[in-house]
Amino acid sequence: MLQDLKRDVINGKRALSDAITTALPLFRNKIPEQKVAYLVNEYQGYQSDALDFYKRRTKDYPAYRIVDGQMKMMMSATGELTDIKHPLASQPQLFISAPIAWVEESSHLGIDPTMVEMGELGKLPNGLIVCVTSLSSVQRIVEVVKQSLLSFIDEAELAQPN
Repeated sequence: MLQDLKRDVINGKRALSDAITTALPLFRNKIPEQKVAYLVNEYQGYQSDALDFYKRRTKDYPAYRIVDGQMKMMMSATGELTDIKHPLASQPQLFISAPIAWVEESSHLGIDPTMVEMGELGKLPNGLIVCVTSLSSVQRIVEVVKQSLLSFIDEAELAQPN
């Protein structure tokens, strides 16, 4: 089953979020708990840690999720991007805390720069706060998670059956 999953991920036939939910039960007692926790964080997103990133960068954050970008408001009615007055809007680098499904979806929008919702900042009545960043930054996040998942599959396959 893991080989089929690996093939589907490599061929792009399965979304990473779906592949992670399929893989997690199969990884039980086959890969270290910290790797399982990493996949859970990627699946759910890092929203509980996101705001701490801006307060104190001493905590270990996945460096591949730190991107050059701009915080913008995407207007619900028009989809237009507008400037936003927010204390974090002046930050030159933003932490993409979104679940991997959102990041993967942004990588398929076909626009550069692209955007990822910043759900940790909440929803506003007239729109969503998004991080506008390069398509390559978003693709890098997806690729890192994909390669991690593939290496964990290889590791699980080499593990001794219980």
